[in-house]
Amino acid sequence: MPIYEYVCTDCGKKFDLLRSYSKADEPAECKNCHSFNSKRALSLFNAKSEGRSITSSGCDSCNGGSCGSCHHLEITVNHFENKNVLITGGSSGIGFALAKLFLQNDARVWIIARDENKLKNAVKELSQINSFCKYFVADVSNIDAVNKMFNNLQGETDKIDFLINCAGVAYPGEFERMELEKFHWLMDINFFGTVNVIKTCLPLLRSGAHIINVSSMAGLLGVYGYTAYGASKYAVRGFSDALRSELKLKNINVSIVYPPDTDTPQLEFENQFKPAITKEIAGSANPMSVSSVAQEIFNGILKKNYIIIPGFENKLLYFASNFLGKWVYPIMDLTISNVVKKLNQKKKSSDLS
Repeated sequence: MPIYEYVCTDCGKKFDLLRSYSKADEPAECKNCHSFNSKRALSLFNAKSEGRSITSSGCDSCNGGSCGSCHHLEITVNHFENKNVLITGGSSGIGFALAKLFLQNDARVWIIARDENKLKNAVKELSQINSFCKYFVADVSNIDAVNKMFNNLQGETDKIDFLINCAGVAYPGEFERMELEKFHWLMDINFFGTVNVIKTCLPLLRSGAHIINVSSMAGLLGVYGYTAYGASKYAVRGFSDALRSELKLKNINVSIVYPPDTDTPQLEFENQFKPAITKEIAGSANPMSVSSVAQEIFNGILKKNYIIIPGFENKLLYFASNFLGKWVYPIMDLTISNVVKKLNQKKKSSDLS
């Protein structure tokens, strides 16, 4: 059970209280003046059981964030209370999971997607966490639809604090067999969809705002079978790198996320079309849970990290590819060569039987 820090609005004193998550936001009796006018300030998970010295910025080991030595301490200052959060692709997957986390931290959330029925179901579930959750129907690849969404949003708020571009599609396939229409489709949603939303919403992004663009591990390293998808995610990477430099002058933060395979409806759809070699390269690796990916993204947003990579193995891959430089390509070639041999052996065995 976590320990929560509260601030009494009557006497101003801070005090800690052990209570369940479901009761975390309920009024607590002040240990100093005994009034019930208190407000949750800081959540401290298992910190005191570790015997650590705790301050408002963290413990004496990690000084905030996720403790690297014991992995038990995670401090989340409620920077998100009453903040306005706009999430594209928010009706399912990572976008939906992020909406949950922001709502749990008292933010005001609007989600965007194409399917109104899915949006209604998502908002119905999310509203059980926090009553301020609304939706807009929009196809981010359609600039007219995005402009309409923006006009409606302006009728409800005059600023966006966090703009999260999760909307995206994946469709694997070998280049030789991939229709050109699929390239345009993927670029329109994954890249131009991101550009459309940021360009349109920029007037509502003020100093201190934060843009989070979701790319992919396929946007870090070219993967067999992802020529179209990888190109669209590499485009998001290049765009975000340049945008970060420009908006830094306006004190607007930019982050880019490189999620791995994540257990979402999108991955289930994608797996139907993976070439045999791509499937074999992926091997038996289990996808990350959507809640784990969303939590790591949320933590990265809190720390204002530019690059956010969920999962230890994926971080390792990122650093290894940077360290190896051009030598990463012979390693990839060898991997694919071994996979092809393995598949050929399987085919021969199958033919013989």
